[in-house]
Amino acid sequence: MTGTELVRSARGPWAERAARLGLLPLAGYIVLSLLLFGTRLLAGGSRYVGVNDDPQIFIWAFGWMAHALAHGHNPLLTDAIWAPTGLNLAWVTTTPALAFLFAPVTWLFGPVAAYNTAAILMPATSAWTMFLLCRYLTRRLWPSIFGGYLFGFSSYLIGHMIGELHLTSVFLLPPLTLVIVRFVRGETSARRLIVQAGVLLGLELYLSTEIAFTLTLALIGALLVGYATLPAFRERLVTTTIRLIAAFAIGGVVASPLLYYALRDFRSSGYQPPDQFLAD
Repeated sequence: MTGTELVRSARGPWAERAARLGLLPLAGYIVLSLLLFGTRLLAGGSRYVGVNDDPQIFIWAFGWMAHALAHGHNPLLTDAIWAPTGLNLAWVTTTPALAFLFAPVTWLFGPVAAYNTAAILMPATSAWTMFLLCRYLTRRLWPSIFGGYLFGFSSYLIGHMIGELHLTSVFLLPPLTLVIVRFVRGETSARRLIVQAGVLLGLELYLSTEIAFTLTLALIGALLVGYATLPAFRERLVTTTIRLIAAFAIGGVVASPLLYYALRDFRSSGYQPPDQFLAD
């Protein structure tokens, strides 16, 4: 038995699995996020993560999702506001995937606790998934931990911790990148790329249509840059592009309920006056 095998035997299967999944870096990122964004909650200085009124949108959305699931209502339509016509939530930043995932927390502890938990976990999980991508690319631990930190606690993400949960939900972007890179390198099959990327794209639509649209533009740009600068990979990149078109179709199927209600009540203008919100 080699020295490496002896170490693995001493660590045991659970320790091996934890190391493979990067659970210790994840725990570290969670602690850091809690220190940065959760101390005011623990000290009683604030009721929820964020400022102004933006967090209240998501708190309401978490409460509505839990109520809709418990009573058999359509979670993408609500008659609880803007009565008597109600509201189509497909164009509202309600992050239905997170609201669904944290519904048990909402049922047990209420929507404020569920929102706070989700908000604090967003930087940590984003840092963790980027850590996994960096570890795959570099095969090195500490640079990967630092890379995860730079992504999960970037100025972009910290800036949106004012209560914009749909813009901090970027933890699916590194896994999507990983799936694509593995296919370009010939380490995974076309079927796996289409299915895995399709599911990730569909789930991202349930998190944030803005991020889904932005990542599509970034992906197109990355493929074009790769085609222009990496002649040896051009044929593979063309194949990847064709497979990704199929993946987007799969993503459309996964997100079909959301897309149906979004297209049924298509909005060509914003909710806010553009002269007051120039960034929009």
